[in-house]
Amino acid sequence: MAEEEQIEDNSIEEEKVEDEPEIEASSTEEEEESAPIEYTKKLGAEEENEEEEESPFTQFINNSIEYLDGRSRKVVLWTLAIFLISTFNFIAWNFVESEYLKYTGVLLSTMLLFSAMCGTLISYNVYNKIHEKNVDVRLSGLILSVGSVLVTLFFMIYQIQNNDCLTEFSEAKCDADISLRAVITISVYAGSIGIVMLIYGLGLLEKNLVPYAVAIAFGGSLILTIVLLMSVYSWIEESVWLLLIPLLFLGMGLAGLHHRRYQLAGFVIGCYITGLAGIGWLIEPNLASGGFLGGGLPMTGSGLLFILRRTDREAREKILSNSQSLLEKGFPSKALDASNRLIRRAQRDGVLMQDSRMWLSKARALTGHREYGRSITYYSMALEIDQNNEDLWFEKGELHRKLKQWEEAEACYLNSTEIRYTHGEAWLKLAQMKERREKLIEAEDAYVIALELDSNHGFAYLGLGRVQSKLERVKEALKSIEKSIALLKEDYRPYMVRGDIYYSIGDYERADAKGYSKAVNIRPDLKNGWRKLAKVYRSQDKKELLIMALSRILEIDSEDESALWERAECHFEEKKLGDSMGDIHRLLALNPGNQKARKFKAKILEKLDTREWD
Repeated sequence: MAEEEQIEDNSIEEEKVEDEPEIEASSTEEEEESAPIEYTKKLGAEEENEEEEESPFTQFINNSIEYLDGRSRKVVLWTLAIFLISTFNFIAWNFVESEYLKYTGVLLSTMLLFSAMCGTLISYNVYNKIHEKNVDVRLSGLILSVGSVLVTLFFMIYQIQNNDCLTEFSEAKCDADISLRAVITISVYAGSIGIVMLIYGLGLLEKNLVPYAVAIAFGGSLILTIVLLMSVYSWIEESVWLLLIPLLFLGMGLAGLHHRRYQLAGFVIGCYITGLAGIGWLIEPNLASGGFLGGGLPMTGSGLLFILRRTDREAREKILSNSQSLLEKGFPSKALDASNRLIRRAQRDGVLMQDSRMWLSKARALTGHREYGRSITYYSMALEIDQNNEDLWFEKGELHRKLKQWEEAEACYLNSTEIRYTHGEAWLKLAQMKERREKLIEAEDAYVIALELDSNHGFAYLGLGRVQSKLERVKEALKSIEKSIALLKEDYRPYMVRGDIYYSIGDYERADAKGYSKAVNIRPDLKNGWRKLAKVYRSQDKKELLIMALSRILEIDSEDESALWERAECHFEEKKLGDSMGDIHRLLALNPGNQKARKFKAKILEKLDTREWD
């Protein structure tokens, strides 16, 4: 009887058969791994359901950011290459003073201004966290930075139209030199501060790092001012020590931004100063030299630090993508190695506790290794960071279910449904866990909710029928099972449950014909199905069919001692003493210390002619 009760308890649909041998293990639902869940690149910010219509300009910016994703290093390297060409171009111009070199330098400076914009865009793909945006500061910064460029171009074009000598080499006789130099210098100051305001307003710079960015903008602009003054006053030209002051500002700013891994902010400021001052080459070469020195230092310094340290999010994204790809291809060991590298890099970059995907990557890799206990630990770490992610709770619940930790699994599925009520699969799993824990009324309610939502309705009807059967509502249970059979088609589990229902009310014929027999026809290697058929035949006292069912069990599992023992008894009752003795010998070969089998063997020998048997 204890064996029969154990068989009856084993009916939860999400586990096909727990007591089956290893030949069925590969096909059980518990062994199936769920597909990786997709996550947004920026954690902590859920997608809003109400999407406002974007303007064409906003769409262009978003498309540009998406296009530059993964190309941040190329953008920085190409910008540094342009600056290097500009520097050699300026050196060559000082020797040959060719107009072509001058206009080439202006073109390259314009490209550096464009690089400043690209540097701002790639910051969205690089930084680990986008801070709260400040619309007012962003607008002010945009007006200052763009306005400085437009004012510079306007004054240059206006003065060039009135003074043709500005484009020639005899600038000493031009009256507009000083005013144009002053305008461009002021524009560089205002524009560089505007760039800082723009970056901060876009959420690409922490508030406490703004002074460091301002120090870079002020230091670079001050170098430009000193270089221009050197061309006017001879005593300043001899006082090179004056450059120590702006260099101090630059060093402080670079150190502060680099320490907090915001190198791109200094890179963008340097590009802007270099590009805007380089445009002034048309009227004053010293503007270009001052801009290359004042903007080139933060641009090259921050750019090289960004490339060498490689602390950007893109690097981690690449490792994360590689780890997930390896896991999907069936290489859990390689995926685990990749996730370990990912965690080490995130720890080095100081973002390990900011991005739950670092922990999730290793959790999934450990799941692939079937190290469920360790995997749960890493899921817990991921949930410490992203507590409101219903998919993480669901995956953790699946691991607890695999480990038969029903209470913990129920808590995880419950959290998932509380975060997102419409999570149909979570409701289905929650109902199964409540059924496991004999909370039948709550389980029934959960199954009904799962049926109202997007879930596997076949399994939901199956579980609902099972619960209604336990609540002794047989007619409702059978109706639910019929719906489950219609949805699950060639699945054996609804037939097993239908057989259990008919068996519970004593209708053995229907339990056989409409339940267990159909289940084993769909899946002939279903050991539990044959065992339940054996139970039915035993209740009907059909010895031949009982022996047949037990034989099928032994074909599936030749070392099943209970089936051997029961078949030996059946043969003995049918007076087939030789067959009974054969089963007893096999049983003793498996378990030589089985005293009950030895006594039964002695009983058989008493009925045999000992001499003839020998």
